[in-house]
Amino acid sequence: MLEFICFGSGSSGNSCMISNGKDALFIDAGIGIRSLKKYLYQYGVDKLKVKGILITHDHADHICSAGLLSSYINTSVYVSPKIYSKIIMKNSRYRIDRNRLSIIETEKPIKFGDFDVTAFSIPHDATDNLGYSISFENEVFTLMTDIGKPTDDIKSYISRSNYLIIEADYDIDRLALNPRYNDFLKERITCGLGHLSNQQTSQLLFDNFHKDLAFIALCHLSEENNSPELAIQTVICKLKQKELIEGVDYKLEALNRKGISGPWKLSK
Repeated sequence: MLEFICFGSGSSGNSCMISNGKDALFIDAGIGIRSLKKYLYQYGVDKLKVKGILITHDHADHICSAGLLSSYINTSVYVSPKIYSKIIMKNSRYRIDRNRLSIIETEKPIKFGDFDVTAFSIPHDATDNLGYSISFENEVFTLMTDIGKPTDDIKSYISRSNYLIIEADYDIDRLALNPRYNDFLKERITCGLGHLSNQQTSQLLFDNFHKDLAFIALCHLSEENNSPELAIQTVICKLKQKELIEGVDYKLEALNRKGISGPWKLSK
């Protein structure tokens, strides 16, 4: 059985872990190393089980502690070829030991213990951005965040997932009416290289939902332009149009921006 735990999801920092009891993988390490060490101790995580740290993209809220975490748990950091090249050129900024840095390429599966991991491309205004599909015993866990816009790849990976972590960053009306966000920032968020709205995410789920999609968690919620209740309600209302009932046909959660979410035992 898979277990998923999130240590933070939002612009303040992102990191989570997926485990099968034998092997574990981190996805992102964008929160403080002291907090990560505390959480590892609090949940009794065996450092020897962690097979790698998968990085989605090179914004600080996803990568800032990757070097320190890799040293602490003695494992490698996996990044796209573009991010690898940037880190090599500007490693003082990232503080990742080159000997712990590895490349993961899109659509080329890699084995991590009993996990099979496939990276895929996601549009975002970073050097590069990856989603991850992780297979274990014919079950598929997929994480996709910081999504500028829906793509065929994103739709395809939703359609094959049993457990899905997907961004629902903002509510369209809240962002539009927020006086603290200027036009430039609003354009950056909505331009197709920024983030997905609740409405876009709910439509993606509506269009690509399938009977084996058992668990959905909404991630990277904006503190000012969204709320867990609003994001969840938007998705529930949309999926009701397909006569899908939360708690019966699927389980839906929203990840905390700061602090622990889960752990959840994932089972179809």
